[in-house]
Amino acid sequence: MHQNRLDQVSLLQYYYLLGEWLKAQFWSSATKKIIQINFSTSAYRYTWKAALRKYQLYHAREEAQLIRAAEVDYILEFTQE
Repeated sequence: MHQNRLDQVSLLQYYYLLGEWLKAQFWSSATKKIIQINFSTSAYRYTWKAALRKYQLYHAREEAQLIRAAEVDYILEFTQE
């Protein structure tokens, strides 16, 4: 379970950093194309939305709250299995 938590935090950081890069590129259609090329259609949509949401949440809630939100998401997923 501890390893899964680390994986969730790493994934959260990945999406945030991707969102940071996308913002630096002004969330342009060219950046959407780069993501589309590197991911399948369904993964592209999820990745784009996840990066946007994680980036926005970080700025709204700051890092500590964002990590806590990831922990809550993990717990909810675990209890639904």
